[in-house]
Amino acid sequence: MKKMKWITLVLLIPALFLIVGCPNPEEGEVPNITGLTITADTEGDGIILTWNEISDIEGYDVITPDGDTILLEYDVNSYTDDAPASTGTYTVYAVDGGERGNASTISSSPTVSTSNVTLDGWGQTDPSGFGWTTSTGIGQEYTVVGDTYKAVMDFYFYDETTFFDFVSADEPPYEGDKNTGIVNVGQSDFTEAPATGYSTLEHVTSGDYYAFYVQGDYYAKVHVVSTTATSVTFSYEFQKIHSLRIF
Repeated sequence: MKKMKWITLVLLIPALFLIVGCPNPEEGEVPNITGLTITADTEGDGIILTWNEISDIEGYDVITPDGDTILLEYDVNSYTDDAPASTGTYTVYAVDGGERGNASTISSSPTVSTSNVTLDGWGQTDPSGFGWTTSTGIGQEYTVVGDTYKAVMDFYFYDETTFFDFVSADEPPYEGDKNTGIVNVGQSDFTEAPATGYSTLEHVTSGDYYAFYVQGDYYAKVHVVSTTATSVTFSYEFQKIHSLRIF
């Protein structure tokens, strides 16, 4: 009788194992996107998203800043938005079995100045020059007195007797290290900087918008808010994505 009980117990243990199963905390979960990057396309007016491919899933969902949802197959780990209506956040999900993994996001939005910038005329001890840090898009005023800021200044404000100019930092009388292209786009705001037509000097007009092509292949937008007899005040947007011309 004791022998029979032992045989029954031995047979019962495998049966219980089959019912309970092997513990697996990841079972049923959809993997998350990793390695998401954003770059400009070859024309500078569209963006390209790439991410690390995930095996054994159905595909990916890409949501654009416009709210469109793009469905991609499992073996397509990139997406090109060649005509974005606006800048903003892109969201990418891995999809499997009708479920999504956690959202992975990245933005094409430019850095926008938090306050207006005022530059004084040439030769003043107050700042007359300006430059952006390309990794953050944040700008900084600099004095043109001396050579201290030649390596970081992108342009300066020059108040001539009859008109004002934005001037590339490498042009006289300052002659800094960085070359900057400038174009007056006019009174209307723009969402795409021109691909060509830049010069090293542009006259400053209150209310006008200016596109800047910054050394290193970056673009910025400057809006002149006002001018006085000796100063200019402006706001700016800086596109941190290399070569991207949209704002």
